[in-house]
Amino acid sequence: MCINPRASILMTFLLSCVAAGNMAVAADPSPTDLSRINIGELSQVQSETLLFTAQAARARAKEDIVNGAKTTTSVPVQTTQNAYTTPAPASNSTTQLPVVKTVFRMNNALYATLLYGSGFEVDASVGNAELPGGFKVISVSLDSVVLGHDGRRYPNVTADTQACSSGAALGYESAVQHVAGFSAMSGAVRIEPDIEADPLARQVARPTAVVQPITIAMQSDVVGTVLTAEGNRWGDITSELRQLVALLAPAPEAEEAELLVSSQHMHDPYVMAFMDRLDRAGVPFQTISSTLSDIKSLYQNAGKAFAGSIDSTQRQQEVIRIIGAAHARRASDVHFIVGHEITYIKFREDGLLREYGQIQSAVGNELCSSLFNSMCDVKSEGYYQPELKQDARMARTFLDQLGLSGARVATRPLVEGPLMVLRLIYDDQEKQSVDDLGFLPEQNLLFKRLRSLPYGVIILTGPTGSGKSKSLQVQINLLAEECKGTKHILTVEDPPEYPMRANQSPLGSNESWGESITNSVRLDPDILMYGEIRDLESAQGALRGGMTGHLVLSTLHTNNAVAAIPRLIDMGADTSLVTDPTLIVGLINQSLLPTLCKKCRVPARSQISTLDPQLVERLEKMTVLDQVYLAGPGCSLCRDGVNGRAAVAEILLPTHRFMEEIRKNGPSAARQYWVKHMDGITKVAHTLIKINTGLIDPRMAEAVVGPLDFDSYMLDAEAPEAEVHAQ
Repeated sequence: MCINPRASILMTFLLSCVAAGNMAVAADPSPTDLSRINIGELSQVQSETLLFTAQAARARAKEDIVNGAKTTTSVPVQTTQNAYTTPAPASNSTTQLPVVKTVFRMNNALYATLLYGSGFEVDASVGNAELPGGFKVISVSLDSVVLGHDGRRYPNVTADTQACSSGAALGYESAVQHVAGFSAMSGAVRIEPDIEADPLARQVARPTAVVQPITIAMQSDVVGTVLTAEGNRWGDITSELRQLVALLAPAPEAEEAELLVSSQHMHDPYVMAFMDRLDRAGVPFQTISSTLSDIKSLYQNAGKAFAGSIDSTQRQQEVIRIIGAAHARRASDVHFIVGHEITYIKFREDGLLREYGQIQSAVGNELCSSLFNSMCDVKSEGYYQPELKQDARMARTFLDQLGLSGARVATRPLVEGPLMVLRLIYDDQEKQSVDDLGFLPEQNLLFKRLRSLPYGVIILTGPTGSGKSKSLQVQINLLAEECKGTKHILTVEDPPEYPMRANQSPLGSNESWGESITNSVRLDPDILMYGEIRDLESAQGALRGGMTGHLVLSTLHTNNAVAAIPRLIDMGADTSLVTDPTLIVGLINQSLLPTLCKKCRVPARSQISTLDPQLVERLEKMTVLDQVYLAGPGCSLCRDGVNGRAAVAEILLPTHRFMEEIRKNGPSAARQYWVKHMDGITKVAHTLIKINTGLIDPRMAEAVVGPLDFDSYMLDAEAPEAEVHAQ
């Protein structure tokens, strides 16, 4: 008879258990009776599962001996139980801290499956009544679950038995405890370190054996500390490896540390060796795709990052933890939606809004209040008033801790409670050219021509969150580089966002845009950048700057480039001025589209049956279908199949004939003239180029820019032929 290695170890272990008297076999003849088990016929998964439960039984027996109460325990074969078939836990077991088995969504709420020591399971969410053992769920997120008991908070960990997202194989368990304000993180504990995890075992549910966790104190690790920085716990790595990875200490409620790895070096042998070293040391971590510049910035700020969080209030620490999690995901916005009972926290990642977690409404209100009152330096009102709409800017102290360039805060009362949204602004040093942002080579040439002009007004338009400020930063930095310091570049922003090679000034708290623009012209500028044209006064100020010999750049909210002209007229600006091509010299409109992960994207043709028939018709008409890809399921390099965003845009340099079309026949006729006679590339046409190169999912594209055949019927022109541009 051939006995597999796990079965052999199991036999030796079970016999040693019986011989030691630490475990007795059930009298009832069942598969748990050693005399009835044919060890050689057990599969690897079955034998390993039985081994786990046997070890758990011995651990419980040893614990009973220590407590002076030696007991007899049978070895159960069935290790997976549920709340419907398992009796409620006994009173002596409910005082144990339950383990979070998994987190799932139901009826727009997040639920945690809590597993007690006896195997009893309970599904609970924020706001539930008291649970067995007197526990309550304080907050639930995809990363962590926090329980409450007798006024104390107990951060716990999620252990998704289906996806094994933490990277732990079958036989690993971990727990987080919170005692008297001291947070500790346990290492992943393997019950049998001499047995390699079976690949098949990774695909089955983790057994619910009771495990004694090994606790690794994390008192000295402030949330977000770069553990791989010199002098820290894992700071002994080489300087070459430090350029590729950064290990961040976890938040108190988090199960895992965060290992940021350069997306280009995920499979570098030295990176893989370091991951293996962490695994062997029992350090649970999640891998996050990052950039070389972000990793470099983390180490540059390592000495001061999060240094103030220890002395900050508890609510400030919680806000920092949430924003830090958003930063790790490169989220552009953080939403706090406070309801009657639950506060929902959402992140906008790659243009898509995703739920991060849920907390009690009282806690949500406290977080919003703490953020506005104590973490912002410029505020529309002196203190947080949830019944009012308010604006604020996060203080530089906290921005430096978080590694952000800026963070705008806006609030508004809703029917059920206040809404607070933070716009996070990153200093992305890797994207410092027009090509990096996703513009076409033809568009790059148009930008270059606009930068060469001595005066005039350039207006960059688009919806909120379309990347206008980032594009302005790139253009200002290129202007500074090209003039080699011979020109004075001055900005007026509300508030200053991205750092630029210019003299940046904030809009004064009691200063209007018109007043600030009038003042800026007196400061001997050559180039002026105004953050936004908001009203007639600011529009007139921008036009006045262009008329007095300055090159002026600003932004406006419109749906397309041509629409900027009627928008200014609607504000009350003089029609003869805004239709003068020597004054309005450039009109740009842009949007941002999620870019597909090249590792897990899937060909559209292979999924054609799942697509809307009308979309398929548009794809067959407007694209080369074999070159079109859809978002994949997600992989180690991305989230949900997308990885970053790119601009799609239209750039228009007005001529006298174009402006004449606007005056005589309106913006629609002028737009047709631009496309037919000025070789204009519309935003939809730019989108089609990116779809045809496999960069953009057509479904995501249509959600932002509209139907792919929009130009063909709006411009009353033939549909553009599908073409592929080199990117």
